[in-house]
Amino acid sequence: MRQQALEQERERLQYLFQTLHDEEEDELPVSSEEEPEDEKDKYKLSVNEAVEVKKKTRTRRNREARHKQRLELAEKLKALKIQLKDLANLLKIEQEVDEKATKLAEQKPAGPKKFKRHSQHDPLFTPLEVKLSDELTNNLRGVKPEGNPFYEQMHKLQMSGMVEARVPVEHKRRYRQKTTEKWSYKNFK
Repeated sequence: MRQQALEQERERLQYLFQTLHDEEEDELPVSSEEEPEDEKDKYKLSVNEAVEVKKKTRTRRNREARHKQRLELAEKLKALKIQLKDLANLLKIEQEVDEKATKLAEQKPAGPKKFKRHSQHDPLFTPLEVKLSDELTNNLRGVKPEGNPFYEQMHKLQMSGMVEARVPVEHKRRYRQKTTEKWSYKNFK
């Protein structure tokens, strides 16, 4: 059914092409109008050239109308050719759409975004700092930014895996501290 419609459309386009070429051959070339030079050019009253009224003749208007119709017909033919190509490729396009739909169905639903792990420690997850409606001022000039931009940037870099996440290390003593009594305390015993 589609192929029959395609064949009919092709036949119609061939007919349009033939009629377009026939109309172009029917037109005759236009002869250029030449104005003879007069002696009037010697005695000019004005510095500027005389303004000529350029009135279109009926043949000129008809010629322009035919030319305009031909251009419109050519544009329609281009659009029809594009439609024919699309119709010819319709089966391929439908298959591609079906393949994309099956791929999307097979994929797992997107979960929360994971960070790249580059160290044995996880990045510190800090709660988002937000102002409540009670804390907001009436005008926006009085609003001050919350949080520390440096810490926020470091957290973002750790989440993207560009900076290694670290934890502060507690320094332990090598030796246990001795407990001794002070001499001043010993003397009073």
